[in-house]
Parts: sequence; structure tokens; C-alpha cells
Amino acid sequence: CMYGYKGPHSGHIQIVKKDEFSTKCNQTDHHRMSGGRQEEFRTWLREEWGRTLEDIFHEHMQELILMKFIYTSQYDNCLTYRRIYLPPRSPEYLIQPGLFKGTYGSHGLEIVMLSFHGKKAEGTKITGDPNIPAGPQTV
Repeated sequence: CMYGYKGPHSGHIQIVKKDEFSTKCNQTDHHRMSGGRQEEFRTWLREEWGRTLEDIFHEHMQELILMKFIYTSQYDNCLTYRRIYLPPRSPEYLIQPGLFKGTYGSHGLEIVMLSFHGKKAEGTKITGDPNIPAGPQTV
């Protein structure tokens, strides 16, 4: 496991089914800091966002960032990974289908997969956030 502040430590990888695997940390105590959750949050904020809590003025943005920290840290690096099948390319499309990355303030990095179905474009969220989880589609 690479998560945490004490360096790499023991973890487990399990193949769940075709095109899917899970990781699980065997030493979750390595994820904790001596200064407690507040120190972990401040360190995470600095590493993930390059900012301090004092830099973030909007209360709504502070709440969203705190929710993301709580959500991501509660799993102690027990994660499941699934293969993403990309849609086929075609010269008829002005924008080729595939993965697109955007950064949206308090939501951070978001990845959307663009695909086409006839003349209809469809965006599927690959990464989620507290407001909209991964998976919902927008036409």
C-alpha cells in the first residue's frame, strides 16, 4: 500500500472477476498521523489542493472539500478498480470520443467519457464527487 504518511507498507490485491480487481491495506495504522484527523486533513489539503484551509474563503467550498476528505479517507485504501472500455473512434465526429479531464474548483479533478449514439452525444462521469457519483449520464 502506498497510502499514508509512513511510506509503502503491506497490502493485498485480489482479482474480483474479469477486468476487475481490489486492493486492501493490511496496515491501516500507517495511514494515521500522530496529530490526529485534523493534521491528516491539513496535510491532505496541502498535498491534494496545494492550499491551506485559510486560503479557501467560501464556506460552501470548505464543506465540499471536507466531504471529499472524509469520503476518500474512510476507505483506508480498500478500493475496487474496473477496466474502462473506450468508445470507438470515427472520422465523422468533430470531437473524438474518449476520456476528458476537467478541474472544477471544490470538486477537484473530474473525468468524463464522451461517446456518440447516432447523432446524440453522451457524457458519462467516470469519477464522482459528493454531489454526483460516478456513473450518471448526461445527454
